[in-house]
Amino acid sequence: KEPSNTRSFTPSKVSSNFPSIITFIRQVVSIDSCPSGYSPIYDIETCVKASEYLGIINNPRGNGDSYSQNEAVCFVTFVNLSTGELSSGSRSQVNSNHFAQGAWICKNEPVTRSPTTTPTTSSPTAKPTTELHQCVGAAETKYTNQKKYIKIEKKVNTKACKKKPKKDRNICLKSVKQTYKQKHTTILKRMRRTIKRCKRNLS
Repeated sequence: KEPSNTRSFTPSKVSSNFPSIITFIRQVVSIDSCPSGYSPIYDIETCVKASEYLGIINNPRGNGDSYSQNEAVCFVTFVNLSTGELSSGSRSQVNSNHFAQGAWICKNEPVTRSPTTTPTTSSPTAKPTTELHQCVGAAETKYTNQKKYIKIEKKVNTKACKKKPKKDRNICLKSVKQTYKQKHTTILKRMRRTIKRCKRNLS
């Protein structure tokens, strides 16, 4: 089953005199917060319900707290940074490892008052402008190129470690692995900051 790209939008501002139509929404990719009027989902059961509502496949194996510096929330993985569309690998989960390609899944609290007017239906998120596409695309390209470079660097250093005496080999390999992880985290964070600036300045 392919994930659906529907119901990913910015909620319209509607009067509080009628019940809320939208229960769950998918936030814009790479924004670690929910839109005004919506709140994060922290529990697995609600995340599963929200995923079903949005047509997103849930991955229970992805639940956890893999990056404790972030708070663990319900989000969907592998969202296209340029278009905001889901990919064939997009899955929802409750975890703290919501990096650049993650989009939070958020909920609102339905209003219980009786309707007095016809509700305003929500509009799909507007397509990013050409400038926004270019800005995000440039950030992605830079990240991809840097990632390729540090992978090559890791491969070369790993090969060098394997030539060392056995007593030094494991220490060397561990150091190479830690260095790669640190460099990758740095360029990933840099890309996320750049994309956020793109969206803040060009949306």
